[in-house]
Amino acid sequence: MVYPAATFIIRKPILAHTLILLAIVLITYIFIVTEKFHRTTVVLFSSSVIVGLRYLTPRQAWEQYIDYNTLGLLAGMMMIVAIMRKSGIFQFVAIKLAKLSRGNIWLIFVFLMLMTAFMSAVLDNITTVLLVGPILLLIADGLGINPIPFLVGAIIAANLGGASTLIGDPPNMLIAPSSGLSFVSFLSNMAPVAAILLALTVPLLWAVSRKRLKTRAPRGLSILAFDESKAVTDWPLLRKSLAVFTLTVIFFVIHSFLHLTPSVVAIAGAVVLLFISGAKPEEVLRDIQWSSLLFIVGLFIVVGALDKQGLMSSFASSIVSMADQLPAVALIILWMSFITSALLSSIPTAAAMIPLIKHLGVQMSLSPQEMVPLWWALALGVAIGGSSTLIGGISNIVVAGMSEKLGRAEAKLTYWRYGRIAVPMMLACLLVATFYLYLRYFTRW
Repeated sequence: MVYPAATFIIRKPILAHTLILLAIVLITYIFIVTEKFHRTTVVLFSSSVIVGLRYLTPRQAWEQYIDYNTLGLLAGMMMIVAIMRKSGIFQFVAIKLAKLSRGNIWLIFVFLMLMTAFMSAVLDNITTVLLVGPILLLIADGLGINPIPFLVGAIIAANLGGASTLIGDPPNMLIAPSSGLSFVSFLSNMAPVAAILLALTVPLLWAVSRKRLKTRAPRGLSILAFDESKAVTDWPLLRKSLAVFTLTVIFFVIHSFLHLTPSVVAIAGAVVLLFISGAKPEEVLRDIQWSSLLFIVGLFIVVGALDKQGLMSSFASSIVSMADQLPAVALIILWMSFITSALLSSIPTAAAMIPLIKHLGVQMSLSPQEMVPLWWALALGVAIGGSSTLIGGISNIVVAGMSEKLGRAEAKLTYWRYGRIAVPMMLACLLVATFYLYLRYFTRW
């Protein structure tokens, strides 16, 4: 039997220049995984080669494939966090949380994951890790434990929590306008499975991380001895920061009604706080993770070249064409988006899959209602796949950047350290999501 995928490959042979592009991407990935060079250096070099070989023109790269909304959101929130940090608010929260739990690491661990998931659902996963990251690093330092389990937990909780709402995850923001699905639809369909997956990952992550979470200070006595009231060093700055942050959060929630992008909200909040706080711009700008931002720019260009050459849509079409029944197509979309998001990134995967799903709807003569399971399959696949590797999601890259700033080799969240913990858990989540998708949308359950 000749599969449609094989027919597709024979009908459209891959040209030499396409093979060269695939080789560039493969070598890029190998260097990122092996960490022979810093990941930012690798992707910037690869993206320069790609533009130099005209796989993308500079104009196409800047105008079509670099997501300035994501970059603006990151830069704006990094500035807000940098100014807020000067007030001592993160130290205050870290000490307070440790005292409320009486130094019980299990309680702190669970609370941090649940808090991160909830915040991601209300805000978005990128903003959340920028806010939660400094707190969990301070707690880990005060308790004398390795922060890696906390960092991995924050990434997974942020991605799963963000997947539960329309505004919580950048891929969902792409899927919603294309599918016509509402905020309530995302909440009612994605929140239950996100809660199930979070309930699965919390004990699993604790089980594999217990040894690393053994404190060097008995029951966290070092941080319990601190006075949280003395942690805040600038009360006027704290009040100004909280006021601006609260307004920023409100505008994040209602930004779609005001026809504002999250990046505009974040940058506006940063500018207002910079103005009223009197903070020195050069000091605030030094706290921005420029390395992470440049890595994201390079990644957008590398993946954009694959899209420009039609490789992502061709790969997706050839695999999906192997099935002609709606349940099978939905499950293939789930697994394929999982794999592609893990290997590349969740945002470009969602962007590439959206037109494919629309095309499938036409080919299979599906009504908008019949197509709904395909959209949920995509949303689930990119959320779980994006949590599987360090380059799978923007929030993952941001957290990795935070760990690098600590300057401690044992606390650095590398590709392998993250993947060794996350991949098995996300495969378990993928299996659960497969059953959920099939039982909820293709049976009478």
